Amino acid sequence: MEARDVPSQAVARGCSEQIAVAALESREALARLYATHAPQLYRYFWIHTRCHSLAEDLVSETFLSAMRSLRAYRPERGSFNAWLYGIAHHVLAQHARLDGPVRADGRVLDALPDDSSSHLEERIDLWQAVSELDGADRELLALKFGAELTHPQIAEITGLEPGYVGVLLYRALQKLRIRLMGEEGGHG
Repeated sequence: MEARDVPSQAVARGCSEQIAVAALESREALARLYATHAPQLYRYFWIHTRCHSLAEDLVSETFLSAMRSLRAYRPERGSFNAWLYGIAHHVLAQHARLDGPVRADGRVLDALPDDSSSHLEERIDLWQAVSELDGADRELLALKFGAELTHPQIAEITGLEPGYVGVLLYRALQKLRIRLMGEEGGHG
């Protein structure tokens, strides 16, 4: 097997860690990484910003930063997902520090997932309630439901134990439920 065959085989297998290493020498692998991770990153950023254009910009910034430091990525030290979301978290924090609070643009409703029953008011209430949660709860919900990561993946990204991730997600969902129900206490 020749060295130039490795990138295409990694891309064919779909393993992000191998694709990341292959992306150093292969545009195909780089494109595959983007195609695989950009939609989840977009949802992660959209949950935090509720702004279509800003979420797209932050995805681009994250990938630019990742590509610049791809040689520093070491699969033996952790998954590509954890490494990439570490960069995404840093990009988001840097944006918040430089630009202040994010305001949703006029395309927010267009970016909400469509469903046949169009429960628009419920979706608006949901996003309002999510925006009122503290940053740690929003982060966990963004990783779980925006990026669609598993508890072990979230644990690797956040440095928490997988079981504790479940507990914190449960608590965040309870807070969200209370906000959606309009209750002020913790009973329900």
